[in-house]
This record gives sequence, structure tokens and C-alpha cells, in this order.
Amino acid sequence: MNWDRVITIFIVIFLFINILFYGAYQLKKKDEYTLSKERIAQLIKVFNENNLYLEDIITDYSPKEPLLVAPSDVNEEDIKKIASHLLDNDVDIKPIYTPEKIKYVSNNETITLDISGQLGHIHYTSGGGRYVPDTFSETDIVKTAKEFVKKLTINDTSFKLTYFHKQENKYTIEFNEVYRGELIFNSCIHLIMTNKGIINAAYCKAMPLKMEGGKNEMVPFDHALYNFMNHIKDEQSEEEMRIMDVDIGYYVGIEELKNEHSCMAFPYYRIGLSNKEIYFINAYTNKIVRN
Repeated sequence: MNWDRVITIFIVIFLFINILFYGAYQLKKKDEYTLSKERIAQLIKVFNENNLYLEDIITDYSPKEPLLVAPSDVNEEDIKKIASHLLDNDVDIKPIYTPEKIKYVSNNETITLDISGQLGHIHYTSGGGRYVPDTFSETDIVKTAKEFVKKLTINDTSFKLTYFHKQENKYTIEFNEVYRGELIFNSCIHLIMTNKGIINAAYCKAMPLKMEGGKNEMVPFDHALYNFMNHIKDEQSEEEMRIMDVDIGYYVGIEELKNEHSCMAFPYYRIGLSNKEIYFINAYTNKIVRN
């Protein structure tokens, strides 16, 4: 008998069995943190009975780690580079200094960096004429918005489109930074576009440092929404209310981020309503924060 061959066969069989057990374990863990069809159906039924309607849903609530973040480190040199990328390069632009801001103006465009108050926040305004899409199809609008974001962030590719809404001839578009596959709500670019092009933009950033502290259990999404439903009962009018957009990412209070060298951001469910209001729900504690 060829014992070497027998041993090899046994090793292969052992590895195969272990792979099967590992796959079954992973499927069980996935099911443990995934909303079942029955729970989703029950959630929709209860919401509809309360004049609330779901247009979007999150089914996975796997444990997540807290994220250590730091305030924006955008400085005078950075805003100079951004201005040279974003504004009309044919115009020689000089900075304008005030106690609160550093400002660059080019024709009908202005870009400012807050150096007090909302530290590190960047604001852009324009009378229009630049950053106008070829057509006002969603594809061309998003393409122009992405080109603008590329210049605003100096080719940072970590920002992802997370919100697009049209209201008459006005478009609201939002991007969030992605770190290790997770959205960071404090790192956000908010754009307003009309038929004149992009007329307003706000850019705030929190610097992700590292995941820290180990994974914690999260509140299931349906539990978070039941809590949200009870929270807004007193505010709800007779008209129906729709939850249009939901996602999960990391968030920390602006004041806490501003006053600390670094702080912990925690997983939050972000709830976008049909009336354009935004709520955040702490996925660890189920505490609700209104944006």
C-alpha cells in the first residue's frame, strides 16, 4: 500500500470537510445578522398602517468596529491648490484674508476656507456658466458632478455618490468618503446644480485614522425603524411620509469633532425622508439625532 498517497487523500478529505464546516458557519452568521423576509414584510405592514412608507431598506446589521477620526487638516496651501484646480485658470487669483476665512474670487466664482467656526470647511459659490452638463440627463449631471468633485478634492477617488434628487430645475447631489468599504457621513460634499450648472457646494471632511475597539453588536434595522416611527409620531402630519434613502456609515457630532484632536465615530443608520429631512440613528444605542 502506498501510504504517502493514502495520507494525501486523508488530508484532502479533511480540508474539504473543514471548508464545508466553515462555509456553513459563515452562512449561519450571515443569517443571524440579516433581516428575514418575514421581518421585512412585518415592518412594511406596520409602517403602512401608520401612514409611513419604505422606498429603501437595509437588511444586514453585522457587528462593526468604532472608527477613530480626526478633524480636517485642510490648510492655506491646500485651498490654494484647490482654487487653482477648481476656478478659472486663465485668471490670476490672489487670496483674500479675513479673521474667519481665506477666500479666492475668480469672475463670478468664489471659494472659501473656514479657519474658525467650521474649521476646515470649504464653500464654493458661482453665478453659473461653468460646470454645466452637456444635457440634463441624470447620467450627464452625475458625470459633471464627479468631475467637479475630482477637482475639489484634488483627485481624491475615495468619494462615492450617495444621494441624487431632482426638484423642478434644481438638483441636489451628495458624495461621501468611503474608508475600508464604509461610508463616513462627516466627510461629505453637497452640491446644488441648476440649469446654470453647479452654483453651490459645501465640502467638509473628517480624516479616518483606524478601526479601533473591536466589533460591537448593532441594533437590527427594523428595531431602529420602529424606534424612529415612535419618535416622529408627534411631528408627523396627516400626509403620508416616505423613507426614500437609507444607508449605514460612521458619524460623530460636529462639536465633538471640532474640539478634539481625535475622537470615535460610531456606526449610524442615515434616514432620508421625502420632505428632505435627514435623521441619524446610532446603530449601537438606537439613539436618534436630527441633522
